[in-house]
Amino acid sequence: MFDYIIIGLIAASITSIRCIPQLYHMIKRKSTKDISYLFLFVQIIECIMWFTYGILDESLPVMISSGVPFIITILMIFTKIKYDNNTNNI
Repeated sequence: MFDYIIIGLIAASITSIRCIPQLYHMIKRKSTKDISYLFLFVQIIECIMWFTYGILDESLPVMISSGVPFIITILMIFTKIKYDNNTNNI
């Protein structure tokens, strides 16, 4: 049982950091033109659904692997709004 939790936590960690390079790229380049709002919306829905499943299944790895990407996706949305608005004003 303990082995499954360790594997789950490692997988959750990898899943949780998958969007960090994209967020970094967006901030560094100050450009979000290659990211669509549809992609971000679908990712938010996915995270909410997986987090809900994790709560119902009492699975910490599932909650982590959906909760952290949810926060990162929210940051990506705010970044996109910021840089899209700056581009429109130029």
